[in-house]
Amino acid sequence: MKARPWTPTDLVVVVCILGTLATIALPFHREARLRAAATDILNDHALVRASALVHHATHATLPASHDWGVLPGGLGSALPADFSFARDNYEYRWQVWTGGTLGGEFPGMVAGLAVRSTDFRLIAAVRSAFDGHIVSVTPDRVMLLY
Repeated sequence: MKARPWTPTDLVVVVCILGTLATIALPFHREARLRAAATDILNDHALVRASALVHHATHATLPASHDWGVLPGGLGSALPADFSFARDNYEYRWQVWTGGTLGGEFPGMVAGLAVRSTDFRLIAAVRSAFDGHIVSVTPDRVMLLY
């Protein structure tokens, strides 16, 4: 039996079906990428927290606060060699408060990792995935405490 050639109508139907499938799949793909990035941030949070605890156990103090994207010197020794506080679409900031400067809610010294991104959906994904204490949230950043 001889196969008949594709007609322009057949091709239009195939393109419409593929377009519909892509329209359905893309939001799910985008959401999965956001959840994966939020998981990466939470894993980095755990690494930085462990590094801070090692530093505190060794030096009886926490590393000083640093600017956005700058790896604090005291944390680097316990982190992987390629660890960076500046990523493609987000960056970290290590911050330490002393003397209950968070409105008296936490006495003594409090430390945390701030995450800043221009993608507000990523910040929302981190906020919803983090089960610890969050100090502040703005559309472009979130502060995760230890």
